[in-house]
Amino acid sequence: MNSMITSLPRSRSDADGRLVVCPKCGRRVESLQCGHCGSKLPTWQADLYGAAVRQLAKMGGNRADAGQEGGNRPSVSEADDNNAAPRDNGGASTPQWLFDRCNLLAIEACGEPISLDVAAAEWNHKCERYFTEETDALTQEWDANAVFCNPPFSATIIESFVRKALVAAQHGTTSVFLIPWWNYPYLDLCERHGRIHRICSPVCFQRQDGSTLTMNNQYRTTPLVIVVFGPTVTTGCGTPIRKGDTPDPLPADDIDDEETYAETTTGITARAIAGDGDQRWKNDAYYTPQSAIDALLAVEEFSGLTWEPAEGDGRIVVAMRAAGCEVTGSDVATGTDFLATARPVDNIVTNPPWGLKTEFIRHAKECVRQKVALLLPLSALSGVARRPLFEDAAFPLRALYVFDRRLNFDPDTQGSTTLTTGWFVWERGYRSEPVLRWISES
Repeated sequence: MNSMITSLPRSRSDADGRLVVCPKCGRRVESLQCGHCGSKLPTWQADLYGAAVRQLAKMGGNRADAGQEGGNRPSVSEADDNNAAPRDNGGASTPQWLFDRCNLLAIEACGEPISLDVAAAEWNHKCERYFTEETDALTQEWDANAVFCNPPFSATIIESFVRKALVAAQHGTTSVFLIPWWNYPYLDLCERHGRIHRICSPVCFQRQDGSTLTMNNQYRTTPLVIVVFGPTVTTGCGTPIRKGDTPDPLPADDIDDEETYAETTTGITARAIAGDGDQRWKNDAYYTPQSAIDALLAVEEFSGLTWEPAEGDGRIVVAMRAAGCEVTGSDVATGTDFLATARPVDNIVTNPPWGLKTEFIRHAKECVRQKVALLLPLSALSGVARRPLFEDAAFPLRALYVFDRRLNFDPDTQGSTTLTTGWFVWERGYRSEPVLRWISES
């Protein structure tokens, strides 16, 4: 649900025939990063995009970034051009089944149903009270116990709405967001302050003209999530959301079985957002590929006792013992909560729950005499709270080993995470600048 979007005049570069396309996969790109493969734009394309964003900022209102579809409308870069909507048809409407689930999450969080829709249009609002582009939710008080927000799918605008929700939470308001899970700064805000529910089913949005556009359907689009913010919300990963036995309509060449979708959808940050199975979601249990462990052991040596505090099925422990290391393992699923356990050891090597990466880094450094090696998304480098953990003079980051391909954390699929990952290695007493290297699984 979103407001009307004003079309941009064509830029000189666009008029000259230089389409903004991904330099890697060739699809149309309408943000600074390809929504399909994650590649960044060349300089000239990034400049073109930035100029369009600045022009929209001068226009004011809750408009999407250049090239993004209005409101809940996915960008053309994330859908087939055949399915893309005109850019002036007034956004799209959230499916009722998904709004009903959002309403239940609001009741669960604060005891009250949603009573205010803060990113709506006259034709698609979900509550009697709502804000449109003209009334501008970002300048209004969110004076309701629970609000719903499906903002324009623009990283900049989403971040503005999320920050507004965090302010509203200080005054007792619970906010339920329907957003794409993109690797932009708002992602870190969601991880630190929200409860994240992945959506397992395809989501079919209806446009004002009666046409539809399906998102969250395996390879075509970025995954969608529900994020809940509020004064009583527990941060972390929540229960996955599925429509049920009746899937949304899909194009003929898309998968049409919800369980197949749940089993084959690729991962995103905090592996808990990716993959299938409620039990695996519960403990963020997405296990490290053997090839990723081998890659670490090929470039790092670990002497003394090493602790694997999130061992899952034990594959890191097994691999390190096979390499001649002295290793002990534990896991919260078997009764040992790492963050509540003080155990002095020489090293810690683990693939932690990414929703708790900051806590794991901090506690691991408190326990270790020599090295800490954590498998994390590169987005872990961002964040004011984590910066001191990298620049700590006594125990700084020594090396970052970046995988040249995206890892697959689910052996039952052929897909991969949508984020680039790497081994972050801290070493106590290291006195030089961090080393950056690329490594391969093979």
